[in-house]
Parts: sequence; C-alpha cells; structure tokens
Amino acid sequence: GGCIYVNPAWTQMTGLSLSEARGMGWVRAIHPEDRENVLQDWSRSVKAKAPFDMTFRYRQPSGAIVWASCKSTAMHDSQGEFIGHIRAALDLTRQKEAEVLLEEQRIKIIHAEKMTSLAEVGAGIAHEINNPLSLLSGSNQRLRTS
Repeated sequence: GGCIYVNPAWTQMTGLSLSEARGMGWVRAIHPEDRENVLQDWSRSVKAKAPFDMTFRYRQPSGAIVWASCKSTAMHDSQGEFIGHIRAALDLTRQKEAEVLLEEQRIKIIHAEKMTSLAEVGAGIAHEINNPLSLLSGSNQRLRTS
C-alpha cells in the first residue's frame, strides 16, 4: 500500500508534499477518526488487487478538514501482472458543507412547523376555555343586575 507519487492537486488538498506522502506517509493526511476504516478498506483492496472506493476526510497540517472521494483501480503490466493501484481523490468539501447547511435548514423548518402546530393547538385550547368562561361571565352579570 506504499505510495510512489502524488500530484500537485493532492498535495494542495492534503497539505503534504510528495516526499511526505511517499511510502505510507500519505496515511498522515487522513483524519484520525477515519484513519482506521480507510486503512482497513485500503488493505483489503491491496491484498485482493481490487478497486477501492471510499469517502473520508483529510486533515491538513493547518487543521483544515477536506472531504474527499477516493477511488483506485488495479494496474497491470503488459503481461497482465499486477503492479499496483492508481488512485484519484476528488475534493468534496463544498458538497459536504452544502449538505450540512441543507440539513440545518431542514431542522429549522421542522422546528418552525412544530412551533406553528403548538401555536394552533394553544389557540384552539384558549378558544375552548374562553367560550364557557364568556357564558359564565354573561350569566354572572345577569345575576348581578337582577
């Protein structure tokens, strides 16, 4: 699973240089909370010489989080022998940020709908209480004037 090359886009996305990424250095770029799962899946792909497809986070040395969709496929030489994987990473950070904002708006809408329902229930209860009270109040006034 050792790395021999990363392109400039990957170094910009992760904050690691080519020399830092070589070998197993690329693992340092993976967010600590995602690292174990990524390494398990990557290890399975390498052993099986199978494709890899996973979405996870990188954490840059600055602390910035970058969401990435990473896919790889096996490479073979002219004799059909497996020689490694070639992997591509697509920055999904803007998409993930938009998903978070969308979820926050959805929660706000649900909250507003609940508050509207509560207000309607409260108005209905107030109406039910006020009707008998007005009758009692009217009866009470008639008794006083008689």
